[in-house]
Order: sequence, then structure tokens, then C-alpha cells
Amino acid sequence: MAIIISFGCFILIAVVIAFKFSKKLKIELAPLIKATDSIKQKDLDFEIVPIQIRELNAVLQSINELKTALSDSLNQQWNMEQSKKTQISAIAHDIKTPLTIIKGNTELLLESELSQADKDLLQYIQLSSGKIEDYIELLMTASTVTNSAKFQEASFFVQNFILEIEKQAKALCCVKNITFCIGMKILPEIFYGDVLLISRVVLNILNNAVEYSYDGSKIEFKITGSKEELPFTLADSGK
Repeated sequence: MAIIISFGCFILIAVVIAFKFSKKLKIELAPLIKATDSIKQKDLDFEIVPIQIRELNAVLQSINELKTALSDSLNQQWNMEQSKKTQISAIAHDIKTPLTIIKGNTELLLESELSQADKDLLQYIQLSSGKIEDYIELLMTASTVTNSAKFQEASFFVQNFILEIEKQAKALCCVKNITFCIGMKILPEIFYGDVLLISRVVLNILNNAVEYSYDGSKIEFKITGSKEELPFTLADSGK
């Protein structure tokens, strides 16, 4: 009986000690948990509170050094981003000056007596100048916003979109005397989406096709679709 009572007292004391130690450890760990949570929430404006456990103090000191290094790194990155945005905005603004000259002179040449072939080439220049102007506006907008670019979704006429693609395509293809062919199946009259981004996708692929196609070859653009999607294929005869 004495042995059982002694063992029971030992278990009881062990439980009490473990409970008190757990409670004290929880209190001592609170600053460590708070510090890691603050870093997780990207809040680096917090102070490290020393605790009584020497080993955990060493961990807190390491967290404090990490916080300082991370804060310096983020500030440096932010300054670099701001500098980059400023440079992009300045360059985009500078490009507008020669572009205005190109557009103005093109308009003057179109008013003069020229052959139809020369007028077609000048219209290609005029059309491309307008596209450059649109992209410059995008650059200048991107250099001022703080968040990621969003889709500018709106309803647009599919036929007008295809005509615009055809004009741009012919302007690209005429440089290498490439024949551009369009194949269309059943298409919706109106599509909802970001027409500028869709055009950029098509024209980037088209530009790649022209670059790797042979002079005098052919590029085929086929498009079909519904109100939900506009799948297209672009086939060239290059390598």
C-alpha cells in the first residue's frame, strides 16, 4: 500500500510539474510565435521582447536579424521597382515625339500624288504607328499602377477584330512578300473579352511566323468560335 501511495504521489507531482512547465513554456514561447506570425503576415514593424529562456532568446535574436535583413531587402527592391517604373515612363514619353513626327509625315505623304502600292505601304506605316501609340499608353499606365494589370473586358465585334488582324498581318507579310490567307468558319457577331490582349497574342505569334518563314511563302490564319471562345490556328511554311 505504501508503495502504491508513493507511486501515486509521484505521478501526481509529475503531472503538476508538467502542467506548470507547459504553462510557463507557453508564456515564454508567446514572443516567438508572435514574431513568426508577424513575418508571415509581412508585418516587419515589430519589436523583439526578450524572455527568460536563454536558448529561445538566441532564436529570437536570429529572427530579429532575419527581420532586419528582410526589411532592407524589400526596401531595396521597392526602390529599384520605383526607379524602373520612372525610367519606363520617361522612355515611353520620349518615344511619343519621333512617333508623332512619323505619323505627321505619313499623313502628308498620303495627301500627295503617289501610286497605289506606295499608298498601301504608307497606310501600313500609319496603322503600325497607331499600334505603337497604344502600346506606349499601356507602358505608361503600367508604370503608374501599383497592382497587377487587369483584364479590360468588353464586348467587341468579331468581324472588326479580324479585319484589324488582317491589316496588321499584311503589313508584316509584305516585307518578305508572304501571302497571308484567312479561313473563317461560323463565328459569333460579338465576343466578350479584352480585345487588345487577344490582338497582341495573335500578332506576337504572327510576327514569329513571319520571322521564320521564307520569302514568297504563305501563312494561313484560321479562326472559328462561339460566344465562349475564339480558337485560332496559324500555320507557316518556315523551319
